[in-house]
Amino acid sequence: PAWTFERAQVIPKAVAVVAKEAARRVGLDYAGVDVIEDLHTGRVYCLEANSAPGMSQDTLKNVYAHIQQALRGRLARAG
Repeated sequence: PAWTFERAQVIPKAVAVVAKEAARRVGLDYAGVDVIEDLHTGRVYCLEANSAPGMSQDTLKNVYAHIQQALRGRLARAG
C-alpha cells in the first residue's frame, strides 16, 4: 500500500499510550517500542517491543568490555 514515513517532533499521546502498554504487557520497565499510526483512521499499532533497543551483538560486547575494564581499574586502585 501507499505509505509515507515522517519522524514526529512531538510524540502523539495515543502513540505514547500504546508504547507504554506494549512494554508493560511484555514485562519491560525500559523498552524500545516500534509503533505506527494510521493517519487516516487514527489507529495506533505496536509492531514490536525490544528489551535492548539498538543493541546488536557487537554493541553489547563493546559495552560489556568497557564495563569490565572500568571495574578492573577500580579493583586495581582499591587493592
